[in-house]
Amino acid sequence: MASTPVLLANRETNGWKNFYVWSDGSLRTMAFDGTSYPSNPSVEPAYDRSRELEAARQQIEVQEIFVQDGFDLTLVEQVPIFYPAHTYQFQFKHHGDPQNLYQFTIDMVTGDTQLVTQQVKNEGMESKETIILKFEIIMLRLSIARVLGSLC
Repeated sequence: MASTPVLLANRETNGWKNFYVWSDGSLRTMAFDGTSYPSNPSVEPAYDRSRELEAARQQIEVQEIFVQDGFDLTLVEQVPIFYPAHTYQFQFKHHGDPQNLYQFTIDMVTGDTQLVTQQVKNEGMESKETIILKFEIIMLRLSIARVLGSLC
């Protein structure tokens, strides 16, 4: 039995891409034997990404954007099926930019990196438009109360 993640390897065996699946407590290498892929991943060789993962984390920790007030660096574990095995996504927050969540992707084979930001929706914080609308409603109610008060 296998579960996520299912990661695509850079290596090929017998002309077909290898991939890794999570089975029996570790990632397992699935290699094409010329006829098919293995049917029982739990007996296939384990693949350990821990050293590469730590190296990827260290690469991000020395980036200027993280060094300057970055915090809460976490690995993004939910990745699409057949995501490249040597590519890691991390996210972090930045004290100087609390409205955004930073997502840093690094390919440990090519060295390519990508940094994107995603606006954070803060629970309990209202947009400027919502606050203005509520203010206008309050002002309208006050006006109506004044008109009704003058009629009495």
